[in-house]
Amino acid sequence: MTITFRPVEARDVSDLHRWRNEPHVMQWWYEDDDSEPTLDVVAKNYGPDHDDKEHRYIIEMDGRSIGYIQMYLLSDWPDYAALIQEQGAGIDLFIGEPDLVNKGIGTEVINRFVEDVVFAVPSVTQCVIDPEIKNAAAIRAYTKAGFTPVRTVEVPNTPGPELIMIRKR
Repeated sequence: MTITFRPVEARDVSDLHRWRNEPHVMQWWYEDDDSEPTLDVVAKNYGPDHDDKEHRYIIEMDGRSIGYIQMYLLSDWPDYAALIQEQGAGIDLFIGEPDLVNKGIGTEVINRFVEDVVFAVPSVTQCVIDPEIKNAAAIRAYTKAGFTPVRTVEVPNTPGPELIMIRKR
């Protein structure tokens, strides 16, 4: 299995829209403004023209687009960094293809992304991920990928408490 990452392109919006509407993604992933993941919303929030501080990638496995992953520097989001009491880089991801969920692929994706992308930034000494505390499958995958739980926080405008997990360089 070969896992690679490439920047999101306009041609990916239809896959991103389909994935965002899969039940296993919708359960844990939501839009910051609580909007529905319509094609226009997905194009605006995840497309290549989205002018934001996240670095967005398509996850590919053996050349097949299978999901989405993003990285951001916590210093670019000072209010969030203060809330979670951490610095470094943060990541968020989902495996979009239903046939690949709960197969252990997420752990490999996370390991490769943290090593190849996140820790390629010299100033980043730790990586943060913040699953909802009820998302047991994600927490297991992140633990297998070397993340350690450090605290639970209540983040405004989110469905429930998040577990802050850290992986050091």
